Amino acid sequence: MATKLTKLAATNVVLSNVGQAPVTTIDNDNPMVVMAANVLDEVTNSVQSEGWTYNTEKGYPFNPDTAKKIAIPLTFFRLIQPARLA
Repeated sequence: MATKLTKLAATNVVLSNVGQAPVTTIDNDNPMVVMAANVLDEVTNSVQSEGWTYNTEKGYPFNPDTAKKIAIPLTFFRLIQPARLA
């Protein structure tokens, strides 16, 4: 089972794989750190947008507010409308 890493720890894993020393903060001063963090973000988004069972919520309750609008939570990456029933 995979262990959960912080973004800093995961960035240091990426850096170590390209022969770079670990860092204590993710900052914009070192282009290798920025590149490693960007690669990490791209891969994270790619994996999370795949729609695995562990990151997919089916049957989430959406309730309209008083203006009859439904707010989509900011934590949602993508919202897929289910197929219409015949």
